[in-house]
Amino acid sequence: MDVLPPTSAEGEARRDHGIARVLKNNNTYKVFCLTKIRTLRQGWTGQMEDLRPHLERMYGYKPTHSNFYGAVAKEAMTLGLLGYTGRRVKMRRPKSHGGKTDELIRL
Repeated sequence: MDVLPPTSAEGEARRDHGIARVLKNNNTYKVFCLTKIRTLRQGWTGQMEDLRPHLERMYGYKPTHSNFYGAVAKEAMTLGLLGYTGRRVKMRRPKSHGGKTDELIRL
């Protein structure tokens, strides 16, 4: 039996479904995070890792899935709150293993 890998369209559909599920399961915290992102000064640059500890401390909650902050960033971009600077920067959290991510800017 041949098992073919998913097409890119199928992969994107699965990704989008997963993002929607993560946001739905943490909806109240998502709204809180988006509200706090709105309060960032225009021109702020950084990564969601920079905001994560502050948001979790203020709200007293950690989301149920590790992809939550990426999903919130994507939602904030859809709302016109965040965009990309065009720079790739090293992530700082130990669990990120020094990987690179796109730097964000508050629009």
